[in-house]
Amino acid sequence: MSPEFIFRFDSILRQRKILEDNEAKEFARLSNIYNAECDKLTKLVNKFGDTQKELSEKKRNNIDIKELKRYYTYLDALKTDMGSQRLRIKGAETKMEAQRKKLVIAQKNKKMIDKLKENDFNLFKEEERKNEIKTVDDINTIKVARDQSRR
Repeated sequence: MSPEFIFRFDSILRQRKILEDNEAKEFARLSNIYNAECDKLTKLVNKFGDTQKELSEKKRNNIDIKELKRYYTYLDALKTDMGSQRLRIKGAETKMEAQRKKLVIAQKNKKMIDKLKENDFNLFKEEERKNEIKTVDDINTIKVARDQSRR
C-alpha cells in the first residue's frame, strides 16, 4: 500500500483560504453599499428631471410666484442632495477599491501556497514512482538470483 500525501503547509493553506474568503465577503459587502449609493443617486437624478419637466409644464399654464419659488427651492435641495450623494459614492468607491487590493493580495498569497502544494505533490508522485521501479527491480533481481541458484 502506498503512503498518503500529506502537505506540510496544509494548515497555512487553510488559513490563507479563510483569509481570502473573508476578504471576498468584505469586498462583496462594500460593493453592495457602492451599488446602493449609485441607485440613490439615480433616483435623485430622475426626481430632479421629473421635477424640471413638471415645472416646465406649470410655467406654460401660468404658475404663481410662491409655487414657482417652492419648485426652485426644491430643485436646489435636490442639487445639494445629488452633490452629497456623489461624495458618498466616491467614498464608497474608495473603500471598495482598497478592499479589492486586499482581496487580490489574499488571492496571490493563497495561490502561492497552492502552487507549493502542487509542486510538493508532483515530487511525492515522482518519489513514489521511483520507489515502485526500485521495488520491481528488487523483485526481478531476487527472481533472477533464485532462478540461477536452482540451476
